[in-house]
Amino acid sequence: MKSPALSWKSVVLTFVIAAVFYVVAYTWLSHRQTGKGPWQVHFNTNFAGVPELTIAQATLGLSNIVVQFPGEQLAPTNRVGAVAFAKPRAPTPFGVVIYDDLMFQPGDVALDCFGHIVEMVPRALGLNSVAYGWTNNTTYVLSPTNKLSAAARAKLKGGYRR
Repeated sequence: MKSPALSWKSVVLTFVIAAVFYVVAYTWLSHRQTGKGPWQVHFNTNFAGVPELTIAQATLGLSNIVVQFPGEQLAPTNRVGAVAFAKPRAPTPFGVVIYDDLMFQPGDVALDCFGHIVEMVPRALGLNSVAYGWTNNTTYVLSPTNKLSAAARAKLKGGYRR
């Protein structure tokens, strides 16, 4: 007995089903990855010239969360501005991105600002390895005496090595 040969109709039907599955799966995954949007961080100074971060994330309902760095000054080469952490290794006006996991936004972002570690994760705000629950319209002050040593910051797992 001869096995039936593949007809061109079955080949085309298989291709169409695979293409439809690919488009649906890609669209669903892309929406899952970016649907909640990135962290929005404003790097600026207050009226006294103290550098500060203002953190917001609309989908999580977070806004006006300020982290201040009294006793610090911006170098003349630094500027102020806003950063949306939508892509890895986003350049920042001051501080350094030491870790970001943005596969599913808002993701996890850690910054080293003036020797302080500021971590933004959906469940909490981490300041120098201490977690604080998210509270809107809150100001956190990180004094120069609370800085982490260079050795302590170097021991952090993961992140970018410079």
